[in-house]
Amino acid sequence: MYVAYGLSICSEVELPELLIGSSGSDIAIRCQAVDPSLVEKAEDPPGYVRVDPSSYCLHLPEIGTFLAREGKEVLVDAAPGSDERIIRLAILGPMLGMLLAQRGFLVLHGSAILGPDGAVVFLGPKGWGKSTIAAALHLRGYPLVADDVIAVEIGAGEYPRVLPGFPQLKLWPEVLSHLGEDPETLPRLAASMEKRSHAVKDGFASTPLRLSRIYVLDAGSHLAIEPIPAATGILELVRNTFTLRFVQLPEIRPRHFRQCADLAAFVPLSRLRRPYSLLKLRELVDLIEQDLGCDAKTGGGSL
Repeated sequence: MYVAYGLSICSEVELPELLIGSSGSDIAIRCQAVDPSLVEKAEDPPGYVRVDPSSYCLHLPEIGTFLAREGKEVLVDAAPGSDERIIRLAILGPMLGMLLAQRGFLVLHGSAILGPDGAVVFLGPKGWGKSTIAAALHLRGYPLVADDVIAVEIGAGEYPRVLPGFPQLKLWPEVLSHLGEDPETLPRLAASMEKRSHAVKDGFASTPLRLSRIYVLDAGSHLAIEPIPAATGILELVRNTFTLRFVQLPEIRPRHFRQCADLAAFVPLSRLRRPYSLLKLRELVDLIEQDLGCDAKTGGGSL
């Protein structure tokens, strides 16, 4: 029994990345064959997705087929000899993200830490440094809230809240070295991947948090933070939604747009411009702290 995003998870697949839960079963993860007709017309290698308002099927050749249904269950049909680490990545990434979207949460692609006034979220495309910034801030003493999959609870007239994910960061070896860690002591996400799994042993925020600030990462010749108007902010939230195939369905699109509009109305968004260089990471974190109105933290790391 596990817990993530405020949900109890009963899984037939071992998920050591998650915290151990006690009781209940909001989500069931079962090892079970998936109807082959769902992927018989796969034309999109190396992965194939079929989605409708209640189910989401992901087929990864030589890895397996995964089916998320009704926000309540995931069926895992693993291929013989597949890397169990990639199986877990699929479960804890796209499948869990889809279950959260099916349950009505706004699911964003980003990383989040606990700042002085609540959760601070960093959004951006893959490879733009969201996890790197979260790791650097965590090193200065800011608890991690979630990495990769950000679930936002938006109620009518209520301030949006971020649900705590699980205590793991996925980082490249050069980032770990820059932060003072030895990447060779950390497990790879999979045999074919250089990226490492960094378990957060201390400093994890385990309760839902008010969402206080959103930064959208962007390239720039120098460090700068610029406010984003609400109308542009809606588009940025749509662009950085984790479950785009799902929210583009005609039945889901209006709800998703309303969620993004409500979030942009409640929470300030800023564009965070920076050169893509680890040499600027310390200055970048200083700038974020200054923008959040924080005194400099004194974490145990080298940053």
